[in-house]
Amino acid sequence: MESKLTFPRLARIQIHPIKSLDPVEVSAATIGSAGSLQFDRAWAIYTLDGRLITATRVPALHLIRATYEPNFATVTLAVANDRRNIPVATFAFPADTASAAEWFSKFLGYPVMVRHEPAGIPDDLIASGPTIISTASLQTVCEWFSGITLAEARLRFRATLELNGVPPFWED
Repeated sequence: MESKLTFPRLARIQIHPIKSLDPVEVSAATIGSAGSLQFDRAWAIYTLDGRLITATRVPALHLIRATYEPNFATVTLAVANDRRNIPVATFAFPADTASAAEWFSKFLGYPVMVRHEPAGIPDDLIASGPTIISTASLQTVCEWFSGITLAEARLRFRATLELNGVPPFWED
């Protein structure tokens, strides 16, 4: 069996400061004490009885645009073309969870809370830390599903580290 050499290179770092919302591409990141990237999934939205609210369960979250100051000091939330005219709002990040919860409650139509977890809120509680995917894997998925762009695949998979220089699914 012939072995093909691979030369993995870090191609992209994306931090998702609010779980299920827009990522921020950065050129460098700090690894926190729990192994996750600093500011990655630092905020999450919960029902009042403590259940995590994600875009998988509440697709309306995909309508929210989140933009961050370069130093992550603030986040601005907006909903384009929203007939309810939810106002654009800027919050101190990550401290202002109470005001952010009010904004998300108005948007969702029911009361929620926003929690800040400095170590991040991982998808996998057993194997927390950065998630890795290759550009080749994302491109292959785009070939399988006509109409999905590379940018949309990145949003769907929400990996923090993207590698190139490797074949599809090398990271598995």
